[in-house]
Amino acid sequence: MTKSSQVEVMDAMLASPLLDPRLFNHYLGGLQQLFSPAKPGADDTRFAAFVAALDGQPSRELRRIYTLQDLRQTGTYFTGSELTARVLASVSIEIPLFERIVDPSCGAGDLLVGAARHLPLRSSLIATLKLWGRYLVGFDISSSFVATTRVRLALLAMQRLNVGSGPEVLSELEMLFPNIRVQSGLDDWGVPVGRSLILSNPPFSHTESPAKCVWAKGRVSHAAVFVMKCLDQAGPEARLIAILPDVLRTGSRYERWRKQVEKSSKITSVEILGRFDKQTDIDVFFLDATKSLEAGQVSTWSLPKRAANSIGDFFEIRVGPVVGFRLIGKGPWHPFVHSSELPVGKKVSTFGSSIRFQGKTYEPPFVAVRRTSKAEYKTRCLATLVTGQIPLAVDDHLLIALPKDGTVSTCAELLRVLDDVRTTEWMNARIRCRHITVSALRDIPWIGGEQDEQS
Repeated sequence: MTKSSQVEVMDAMLASPLLDPRLFNHYLGGLQQLFSPAKPGADDTRFAAFVAALDGQPSRELRRIYTLQDLRQTGTYFTGSELTARVLASVSIEIPLFERIVDPSCGAGDLLVGAARHLPLRSSLIATLKLWGRYLVGFDISSSFVATTRVRLALLAMQRLNVGSGPEVLSELEMLFPNIRVQSGLDDWGVPVGRSLILSNPPFSHTESPAKCVWAKGRVSHAAVFVMKCLDQAGPEARLIAILPDVLRTGSRYERWRKQVEKSSKITSVEILGRFDKQTDIDVFFLDATKSLEAGQVSTWSLPKRAANSIGDFFEIRVGPVVGFRLIGKGPWHPFVHSSELPVGKKVSTFGSSIRFQGKTYEPPFVAVRRTSKAEYKTRCLATLVTGQIPLAVDDHLLIALPKDGTVSTCAELLRVLDDVRTTEWMNARIRCRHITVSALRDIPWIGGEQDEQS
C-alpha cells in the first residue's frame, strides 16, 4: 500500500463520516501554490493571499465545505485569528520561554500559528522551521488538517522572514515538524513535554466517558475529556490555556469535573468569552491553569455567589414532564402548556391545545419559564404566569416555578424579578449556554420591590 493510500485509510477510520477531512485537500492544494521563489509581498495579489491564509481563512473554508449540522455533530470549530489573539494575549511574551508548545487537537493550526508569531527567527527559512519544529507539537486525526497546519507555519515563517521558497520545501515539512502529526490527542502524546504551554480548542461534540473516568459516566463533553488528558500528560508547571464550552463552567453535571481540574491545577483565570464567533451559536470561556500537585485548590469558576434570598426560597423548580415524541396517545385529556401559547411577561389561563397524558400534571398558579434562551437576549428568563383551576400538562422545554405559598401574587412578584435587568446580568454570569438549568433558576437572587429600588 502506498503512503497516500495509508493516509486515506487512516482518515476513513478516524474521521467522522459526516466531516470527511479529505474534502479539505482542495484548499490545502491552494495553500501549496503559494510556495514560490517570489517573496510574499512581491505583488498585491500574493501579499493578500498570504494575509488570508494566516488570518482565519481555514475557518471560513471549513464553513464553505461543510454544513452547519455536520460541524455541530462533530464539534469541529477552528479557532480563527481573532479568538487566538485574545486567548494568547496573556502569555505571548512568555512563549519563547517554554520548552514545548502543544495543541492536542490542532485542526488547521490556528493556535500553533498564533504562538509561532512570537517564536524567534533564524537567518534562513529552513533554520527557522527546524527551530520551530523543536518547539511545536500538534495532533489531529485528519491528515488534511495536519498537513494544512505544517504548510501554514511555513507560510508564516516565509512572511516573517520576507523570503520566497520553492515547492521543494513542501516535501520536507513532515521532517521539519516531526511532532505535528496524525494522532488523536486523547492517546499518549509520546513526546517529552518539559515545561510546556498547552493550547487547546478541543472538539465541542460528545463522547463516552473513559473507562476509568472518576467524574462522570456515559456521554460527556469531548472538551472535558481533552482537558483531563492535557493535565494528565502535562509536565510539572505546565500551563494550560483552553477555549471551552460554557456548560463545563456552569453545568451541574460537570461539578465533579471542575473539582478534578482544581485538584490537578492552580487556576489563574476563568474568563467568559461569549459566543465562539458570529456564526457559531455556542458560548465559551477561557481557562488558564498551571499543572500542580497541590490538591484542594478552590476556584469560583466566575460563578456569582448565592444570594441570602433566592428564588429557590420561595419556589419549587421542576422540569415540564411532557416529552412529545414519547407520547403514546393514552391517559386522560389535559390542556397542554407549551411556549408558543405563552405570552412573555403576561398572565394566561386558557390553552388552545390538549393532549392525552398519563404522567405528572401541575395545578396553577405557577410560572412557566422557557428553558432555551440566549445570553444576547434583552431579558434572559422568558416567563409567563399560568393561572386556572384544572391540572395542566407541561412541555419539557419549560421550567415550572411552583410558589411555596400557592398564591398568584407571589407568582406575579417572580415575573417582576425575572424581568429585572439585574437578573439577566446575573444569569449571564451564572450560565451562558442556551439551556437554563433548574439550579441556575433556583439560585437567582430574589430582588426586592420598591424598598430595594429606593436603596
